[in-house]
Amino acid sequence: MARPLTRAQQLENAAFLRALRRTGNIRLAARETGVKYGTIQHRRRAHPGFAQVWDATLALAQADFETQGGRAAPVAPRAAGEQGGEFGAAA
Repeated sequence: MARPLTRAQQLENAAFLRALRRTGNIRLAARETGVKYGTIQHRRRAHPGFAQVWDATLALAQADFETQGGRAAPVAPRAAGEQGGEFGAAA
């Protein structure tokens, strides 16, 4: 059985799910929230409740994509103080 998530991890998960709902892209949502892709995938495997919410969120994002005629929702611009290039890596 997996360890319970800390408050910080729960907040990361919530931010990830918000980004996933907006983008419909797992890697992009992880990058935007600053959580490593492998870390978020591990949490998904270890916590079935999180996996269920993830699946539902992704389904809603995909449904939105389809109802918008296949056009992606606009992605929020980066904050002025954020560093990173095209792929989120520090220059």
